[in-house]
Amino acid sequence: MNQFIKNITFSGIFILSSISVVAQEKSEKTKVNDTLSTESVIVIKTFNPTINDAFKIKLTPNFDEQESTVKKSLDYKIDSVPVASLFVPKKTKSVDVKKEKPISQFSNYAKLLVGNYLNINAEVFSAIEIDRDSQFSISLDHLSSQGGIDDVLLENNYHDTGLQLTYSKQTKNLDWSTDLEFQYQFYNWYGSPDTLVNFSDDQVANTDVGHNFIDFNAGAQLYFDNNIFRSAKVRLRHFNDDFDSSENNIIIKPEFNLSLDDIDVKIPLVLDYLSGTFTDNYLFFPEKYSVLNLGVSPSVAINFQGVDVEVGLSGYISADSENDETRFFVYPNITANYEIPYYNISVYGGVTGGLIQNTYHNAVTENVYTSPELILTPTSQMFNIFAGAKGSLQGDLGYEAKASFSIEKDKPLWIKNPELQVENSAIPYGLNNSFSYVYDDVAIGKIDLKLNYDVENSYGVSLSTIFSAYGVDNQEEAWNLPSVKVNLQGNYFFTEKIKLTTGLFYIGSRNDIDQINSRTVDVDGYFDANIQLDYKITDQWKAYLLGNNLTASSYEQWQDYKVQSIQFLVGAKYQF
Repeated sequence: MNQFIKNITFSGIFILSSISVVAQEKSEKTKVNDTLSTESVIVIKTFNPTINDAFKIKLTPNFDEQESTVKKSLDYKIDSVPVASLFVPKKTKSVDVKKEKPISQFSNYAKLLVGNYLNINAEVFSAIEIDRDSQFSISLDHLSSQGGIDDVLLENNYHDTGLQLTYSKQTKNLDWSTDLEFQYQFYNWYGSPDTLVNFSDDQVANTDVGHNFIDFNAGAQLYFDNNIFRSAKVRLRHFNDDFDSSENNIIIKPEFNLSLDDIDVKIPLVLDYLSGTFTDNYLFFPEKYSVLNLGVSPSVAINFQGVDVEVGLSGYISADSENDETRFFVYPNITANYEIPYYNISVYGGVTGGLIQNTYHNAVTENVYTSPELILTPTSQMFNIFAGAKGSLQGDLGYEAKASFSIEKDKPLWIKNPELQVENSAIPYGLNNSFSYVYDDVAIGKIDLKLNYDVENSYGVSLSTIFSAYGVDNQEEAWNLPSVKVNLQGNYFFTEKIKLTTGLFYIGSRNDIDQINSRTVDVDGYFDANIQLDYKITDQWKAYLLGNNLTASSYEQWQDYKVQSIQFLVGAKYQF
């Protein structure tokens, strides 16, 4: 009986469904009049377009289908239906499109400044857009002077020229760039003292103290859209001088990232290989050097109760093949940062360390009066403990205060070389006029203060001050390391076309060695003031007026190396 009732119920549902389908198909064939419901249209916001709101529709769309289908013929007719609506369009005037002033942008420029002492500063830059994803650029800069420093017996002219080619490309999964650099530098070792023990003034004056450096390097940077392999940096450098010194340096820095239970593990690696030769060996330094540093610095980033913490360590293997010595180093790598948004302040601190490769190229970059004879060995920064805070007040005033304490083993310190002679003849860098390294273990305490106040399109001021204290183990002093550095920069816009930039800096006193008289020399601190006045003639032309060393002081940048007095340069820049 129950089965019979179920069968009747199922049959009834099937019949009703069939009737519904038939009725629907009939309604499509014989269209009946329909009535739309009454609706209210409410205008929420009027539209005020600008040029930037416009966009172009592609006239030729792209289709992915490989085959086209045959369209079926369609017969239709339109039955008018009355529509009830409360919408009444409001009469109004047409909307004016706001015209925005176009921003002039140029990819190329040429700049030339000329001043007293026959100082020349020239720059040329050009960027070529190959397609929307890749770009090629070329940069050429030149700085030179004919010297003319007061009370200097030796030639003191110089020139420095650099060329850089860069190609960059962006793809969906990879951003990469490569560059090629060439630099030629010529300087004179003109910093001899007033009196020398072994040489007369005539011997000194007749000695050619010129020397040059050639730097040729190529590099690449790659950034991957990959969960594991994140980035890689490569730099190959060849550096030499006209005394047959030669150096090769290869640096490879890949970075990996692993995710373990929602924890990101960052693993940077470094391979730093250095080899070189000093042909002249008058100071009895080793002629050859070869050092390979391999390092890994894994770290884990976590957030602990609102504090961003990165915890890790760094390990290095340093192999000196010339001295058959291999050393192992381990350093801490812990940093923390806490943001206080209400007060716009960030508090940070940590303890880090690392192995620093000392190279001939880096030495010349810091001091172009380096002798072509150095002892080169890595510096081990055992630890660097630091803490600080940075933030802003009312958005315009930024500040940062940082204190640190570090210990560096085998830190290079600059000292002035003694007199050198070969068969009673002077060599160019043997007139007590060049510098080399001595190494010592140095403890360094620093306080770094920064202030920055900027009002957009009006004026801005930035102040940086570093106070340092040093402790050494074997040397008498931390040679040529200043205890105070102050740098004050400012700019002011008189009008949209006239801008004034000022630069004031102070370097505190330093200590060096007088190896002729075997005594410590106090190298006075110095203050320098520079200005630059820019005048925008047109969108393409700009005029410059520069003033350097406005205090006209003949201070010593290094022991016995005086600088030019007040300098003025005028010139122009053309953009195209």
